[in-house]
Amino acid sequence: MALGQGNWIKLDQGGTGPGARSSHAITQVGQKAYAFGGEFQPRVPVDNKMHLFDLKELTWSAISGTGDVPPPRVGVTMATIGKTIYVFGGRDNEHKELNELYSFDTSTNNWTLISSGNVGPPHRSYHSVTTDDRHVYIFGGCGVAGRLNDLWAYDVVDQKWIQYPKPGDNLRGRGGPGLLVAQGKIWVVYGFAGEEADDVHTFDLARKEWTQVETSGEKPTARSVFSTVVIGKYIVVYGGEVDPSDLGHMGAGKFTAQAYALDTETLLWKQLDDGLNSSHHPGPRGWCAFTGGERDGRVGLLVYGGNSPSNDRLDDIFFFTPHFEADENCFKHEALQTKRFLSSWGFQKTSSVQHKHFEIRASASNVQPLNAASLQAGPTANVLDAELVETPVNEGLSPFLETDKDKSTLSIVVVGASGDLARKKIFPALFALFYDDHLPQNFTIYGYVRSVMTDMELRNVISRTLTCRIDKRENCKEKMNHFLKRCFYHSGQYSSEEHFLELDSKLREKEAGRQSNRLFYLAIPPDVLWMQLDYLTEDQIFRIDHQLGEELVENLLVLRFSNLVFEPLWSRNYIRSVQLIFFEDFGVEGRGRYFENYGIIRDIMQNHLLQILSLFAMDTPVSLDAEDIRNEKVKVLRSIKPVELKDVVVGQYKRHCEGNVCYPAYTDDPTVSNDSLTPTFAAATMFINNSRWDGVPIMLIAGKALQSKRAEIRVQYRHVPGNLYNRNSGTDLDKATNELVLRIQPEEAVYLKVNNKVPGLGMRLDCSDLNLLYKSRYPREFPDAYERLLLDAMKGERRSFIRSDELEAAWAVFTPLLKELEEKKVVPELYSYGSSGPVGVHYLAAEHNVTLGDFGYED
Repeated sequence: MALGQGNWIKLDQGGTGPGARSSHAITQVGQKAYAFGGEFQPRVPVDNKMHLFDLKELTWSAISGTGDVPPPRVGVTMATIGKTIYVFGGRDNEHKELNELYSFDTSTNNWTLISSGNVGPPHRSYHSVTTDDRHVYIFGGCGVAGRLNDLWAYDVVDQKWIQYPKPGDNLRGRGGPGLLVAQGKIWVVYGFAGEEADDVHTFDLARKEWTQVETSGEKPTARSVFSTVVIGKYIVVYGGEVDPSDLGHMGAGKFTAQAYALDTETLLWKQLDDGLNSSHHPGPRGWCAFTGGERDGRVGLLVYGGNSPSNDRLDDIFFFTPHFEADENCFKHEALQTKRFLSSWGFQKTSSVQHKHFEIRASASNVQPLNAASLQAGPTANVLDAELVETPVNEGLSPFLETDKDKSTLSIVVVGASGDLARKKIFPALFALFYDDHLPQNFTIYGYVRSVMTDMELRNVISRTLTCRIDKRENCKEKMNHFLKRCFYHSGQYSSEEHFLELDSKLREKEAGRQSNRLFYLAIPPDVLWMQLDYLTEDQIFRIDHQLGEELVENLLVLRFSNLVFEPLWSRNYIRSVQLIFFEDFGVEGRGRYFENYGIIRDIMQNHLLQILSLFAMDTPVSLDAEDIRNEKVKVLRSIKPVELKDVVVGQYKRHCEGNVCYPAYTDDPTVSNDSLTPTFAAATMFINNSRWDGVPIMLIAGKALQSKRAEIRVQYRHVPGNLYNRNSGTDLDKATNELVLRIQPEEAVYLKVNNKVPGLGMRLDCSDLNLLYKSRYPREFPDAYERLLLDAMKGERRSFIRSDELEAAWAVFTPLLKELEEKKVVPELYSYGSSGPVGVHYLAAEHNVTLGDFGYED
């Protein structure tokens, strides 16, 4: 481990806060911290109010909770999963231990009593709590009959308690230990077991085994009631009590001010250089409320209050950001502010490997975090052994569907299998491919995620989202059963070599000596990946933008290059303007924390719309080979001038009520700051500097919470020069202008607006549509975009995937604009939820002589 450092910041506090206290709890949801419980005088609970601290505004407010509001308590713990806070145990004002589990919904401020009495862990206080994405873990504490050493978990999905095996005598009952989840294990660090302890124990969640681990290095002295957080592979601890008072909890113990980090891979401790003598350092203290959190794009440790060496209760708040010279990317979320991560699997190939090399990291490339990576290797291939993986660049990658199917097998690993993307899109797409016999005879699917479940539990989760298309109902139930039997589950951390080696062993067992072909789908957000494998070769990476798998986008090149009527007209000579539109009729709805880091430009315009534009505007490729097509796309992207602020309108939706029904503003989301400047709508005019498109304004328009949902391309042609029928068309020449519309969704369609004589004796013109409505011409369900893209990846077909130089060219278009928006703190124009967007977009269109299409839904 390199020399460790860290920075403390003392936060200002406005409003009316909870005041000085200790033995309380705090947790973070978005950019808001919630504090509960505690004491001002020893062993006397202060109140039962939930207090909120806005980390952007730096102000306190008290929340008027409803429902099953818990009584006052000290020695209580709480933690967060999603938007829900879970509060467990503590000690009441009669010094009785408690065991109620409450939930607090931060969206509604409603309390719910989940369990109490004989259900769940025994009564306790001064215990420890931690969470993963599904479980609330409880360990140790002071029980009715003494200190405890039992481990429990509450499953928030199945809504039940789980009791794990008890540890051996080496792990004595204790209060105030550190409890964290790292490397697929629960870590119990130090604590008070009759005396301050300095031992470390782990519980393997997959194997259900306890182990005492020997740590070394600059090991901290024995302590308890310290503050701690896990960041990547590091466990960070600060402060704590190193020598209790003879008066017990009534007196002042001896506290420390030092901070340390434990590398959970090497088991080496390192003392952190955290500016002990600076004015921002919290100094020696213990019994604090603490939580892992994020502030200004950096992850770290939030510490509030606690006991001082003079036994006074404290009321200050500090945020600690640790970092290491060799692992700065593990602690910094800079890319979340201005970039998007490329998350992909990779395997290091060297001629003299001394040891197995495994790491996952977030690279500096900016792209959607949804990627697939495929690998073909011989029967002895090990996906984690860098020495044994070989895909020579000059030979390329042999697609699985071209190999001997009897002697080979396909293994698909869905990383992040419990998330919405995997459940709602990836597994249904794989089942559809299986139903239509597009998967090989020998295939296995593994779901890989951090939480623990059985194969049957995974299958139950998957089965809820599997459907057969209307025209494919025959034997649907039987097909589902066959598919589910091929699905298995493996629990592990994304940065754990040990857990991936276990997965490799399971895959080898299923592959049974056949030639192995493995495809990994990364269905996880970029901030989950703390590290990353060394890069695969470019032909092993399939960067997915699901819009490129949509039926109308697939048809775009066919429409252009196989119809003589269109291609000659596809240039500045005949086209006056182009609009690429992507509208959604709903807001962020629970994705506020994610969306706040990106905004509509990064989320939609930079990737989806630019990719479609590159296909729309590219010149005729040499062939339909993937590289020829992608070469032309890159030429277009490199010809686009960087977007200027004067050619952009940004907006943000506000609250709107219709009768008794109200639709929330973007800033009503509890994970979004009240003064957020993140745009939920953007319109940008850009120009392509080449001979085909010079001078043609191209408008990219995207937004949320609008009056309709649609994605389409609108091509507006120039006015007919010397039009003989102008007087018959009225004064609005735009209504007599031809327009080609490609509607990607909903209800795919291609229609051309043409002028036509209205039947009758007079000469009156009307604008009519030559309409290809897909549901009428092709009355069946179409494959989902993910079906097409997954099948292409298995075939080794790369036409619909993004090459690395495309990423660089695409970001060059928008990066200067994004930087200027953030530096100048441009305030977005407000528009009502369910409206047609900000008024400014109409002024922008008029400035560039663009006639906006109807912002409502067109049949």
